[in-house]
Amino acid sequence: MAAAQDQMVLLSSKTAEERLCTFLLKHMKRTLATQALQPVLDIPMTRLDMGDYLGLTIETVSRTISKLIARGVISPVGRHAIRVNNPSLLAQMAGDGDECEDQRRLVAGGRRH
Repeated sequence: MAAAQDQMVLLSSKTAEERLCTFLLKHMKRTLATQALQPVLDIPMTRLDMGDYLGLTIETVSRTISKLIARGVISPVGRHAIRVNNPSLLAQMAGDGDECEDQRRLVAGGRRH
């Protein structure tokens, strides 16, 4: 029930950029929970699938990903993976500025292992 409510809030109140950044943050949290390396996210979805999930067009997803790459927030790793270079900025761009410190701690904790 909570996941459904989060998805409704995501679709109703966030911009396209915030939606995609929130999506990447959720995947990053899952990845960091299972491995202690720099966050490389395996995303088995196509951009069309991401758009359908987030209520966006494929063009908007592609444009937003390109924008995040240009700003240095993420970088592509192969065809279906993304490295998160700046988790704090990603959290800020997702509209989750309060989570910036949490993301910084997760990444710092992962680098120690």
